[in-house]
Amino acid sequence: MAALFRRVVRLVLIYVLIRFRKGRQPRADHAGVRSGISTHLEFSVVLIEAGTAAGLRDPAMGKTR
Repeated sequence: MAALFRRVVRLVLIYVLIRFRKGRQPRADHAGVRSGISTHLEFSVVLIEAGTAAGLRDPAMGKTR
């Protein structure tokens, strides 16, 4: 059983080394994002999370009639 485990680990390691080799990966753009959409999206996520946390904080707020 241990020999089978070692063989599987070796095969997975070989697969990962071939699949994610450096030459096949796209090059990074070091200039970065030039639009403000990411800032707006991040701010929106923070507001949604804060609203969810505030709604879950008080059990009476979650009740609907």
